[in-house]
Amino acid sequence: KAQAHAYTLALRSFADDACNRKCADCGVALPALPDCWASVNLGVVVCLRCAGAHRALGSGVSRIKSLVYDEWDVPMAEKLLQGGNERARQRYLAH
Repeated sequence: KAQAHAYTLALRSFADDACNRKCADCGVALPALPDCWASVNLGVVVCLRCAGAHRALGSGVSRIKSLVYDEWDVPMAEKLLQGGNERARQRYLAH
């Protein structure tokens, strides 16, 4: 329980980072934590509309979870915390 609580706090802090307060895909502002969805395997934060598009791609391409409403296990949280919208932008724009 203590580890899960620590990761919950870490995910909230991750979502509060300025680069993660805009959708990684469309750029819309994400003013509140319930507006934040994440692609676990891509390591980005997206809006609800783009989360739907990611879900349509299938979990093999982009596994979408709510930062508020879904349960996060430790490996998923660690994977997301290694990413972030700015880090992903740098990685994908470099290629």
